[in-house]
Amino acid sequence: MMSNIKKLKKLSEKPWFYPMALFLIALVTYGYTLSSLGYYWSDWEVVMYTKLSPAFQFGFYAEDRPFPWTYDLIYFLVGSHPIGWQSATLLIRWAGTLFFVYAMIQFWPDYKKHFFWLGALLLVYPGFVQQTQSAAFSRHIASLLLFSLSLYLMVIAIKRPKLAPLFFPLSWVATFMHLFTIEYFSGFEFIRPVLVWVLVANGYKINLQVLRRILIVSLPYLLVTAFFFWVRFVYFPQAFQTLARFDNISSTMSGFKESFVGTLLNFFNTVVLDLLHSTVQVWINSIVGLDGFTFQQRIAWFAFGLGALFAVVFSFLYNTSNEEDIPNRPSPASIIFNGLILFVASAIPVWAIGKEISTGGWNERFTLAPMFGASLMVVGLVLLFVRPAGQKWIYGFLLIFSVATQVWIVNAYRRDWTTQSDYYWQLFWRAPG
Repeated sequence: MMSNIKKLKKLSEKPWFYPMALFLIALVTYGYTLSSLGYYWSDWEVVMYTKLSPAFQFGFYAEDRPFPWTYDLIYFLVGSHPIGWQSATLLIRWAGTLFFVYAMIQFWPDYKKHFFWLGALLLVYPGFVQQTQSAAFSRHIASLLLFSLSLYLMVIAIKRPKLAPLFFPLSWVATFMHLFTIEYFSGFEFIRPVLVWVLVANGYKINLQVLRRILIVSLPYLLVTAFFFWVRFVYFPQAFQTLARFDNISSTMSGFKESFVGTLLNFFNTVVLDLLHSTVQVWINSIVGLDGFTFQQRIAWFAFGLGALFAVVFSFLYNTSNEEDIPNRPSPASIIFNGLILFVASAIPVWAIGKEISTGGWNERFTLAPMFGASLMVVGLVLLFVRPAGQKWIYGFLLIFSVATQVWIVNAYRRDWTTQSDYYWQLFWRAPG
């Protein structure tokens, strides 16, 4: 028995093991009833328009996001089969999470095990519960992947100069694609120079040489971002005769003109509430806020049992207890700070159009980008305030309830699809020809 445990521990050190472990979490959490899931809400809009000519699609989405290439690509690969869309978006989410985790490890290699936990928490982050709306959110999740890929490629290009001639251009292309796919991750581009600074100077020293290096690395990304904003707010309104969210942004900015101090205080209040919601409230909700939850239902036992299983396995494989005596590790404060600026930057597009993350409902989709910074802050806070022996218990506790929340939500979608299918069959069978 002990020899098998040691073999598993040794196996977990293989490069392929963590990606497979993360994939297993994703597959079982979201896909335990994969064949019983279907289309929901805005999914139908996407499915309908994939049946039309690309010219019609371009016209439909031209108001602000005229490049629905993700919908066309997934439709080309899997057709109209719901299981295909569910599988595709799940794979994309898994890959995007992996790239972000490996990028963070390059920033703070001494905290590798903690970032392995970060990946698991991101994958089942309880603030975003719309993974099962696979068609409607395929473009959002594809942008997540492209952003994470652009960040990872940039990090590797900086860390390994021999790969820079290949990886930098690929990173620029990924940046261009994530911006023009959907604007959800555009806010990250505002603080990319700060991330470059952390990489080239550990975020501590600043001099002319460091500034020059930061400028050289950041300039292509800033140019791509500037081009995106010009296209979005100058070219699109002229070409498609659309406000392209100008009305929302103008309404937000007009508040500052009418009452600068009052609007600034309201804005600060929104930032604080959204930050608390994304770092604390989403996990509290996962514990006490599940509608109709009761252990009288078998799905509740399955949800928490699955979460507990993943937490126990991760606690064994990625135990943080033996990291107490690692010398010269960077302060967790740097992780918290970078998580904070990631959160604020990623939420700027949300706040600019007058939306709030913490209001829930339809606005839950806005957690998709801020969850990266929020989860990074949570890891940093655990590192700062909890001794290594207790850190895995905090991570495990969060993982249990995150997995349980997602399993519970997926089951609600499963029941909804059963109702839909019965309704559509009744229409087909009873409606006169």
